[in-house]
Amino acid sequence: MFDRIEGSVEISATDLELSYGNTIALKAEKLLVRGRVIGIIGHNGSGKSTLMKSMLELLQPRRGIIQAHWRSESGDYRLVPENHMAFSPENGAVFEDLPVESYLRLWCRIKHNDG
Repeated sequence: MFDRIEGSVEISATDLELSYGNTIALKAEKLLVRGRVIGIIGHNGSGKSTLMKSMLELLQPRRGIIQAHWRSESGDYRLVPENHMAFSPENGAVFEDLPVESYLRLWCRIKHNDG
């Protein structure tokens, strides 16, 4: 089935800085990743979940921009978190580092497609 789908995902970030309060959690001057399947791997505390939360717009960058696109011969489409992305945390528990409002928005999106 996937062999017939043309195109790939592109994740890009420029001058990205993500933080929790005054603690800078992730910095990326320039990031560009392309592929049909993209895996985000790393040690505990390396910023995987922080990067995902930013892509899902659950964590707003302190500085910079991050975007995901679907690129194919027929066009370039920005991937919108509510319509095109999902995040399944390892343990399903409440995110300790996620503000209550963002946590509620996440569950509204998941359960009711409302944010």
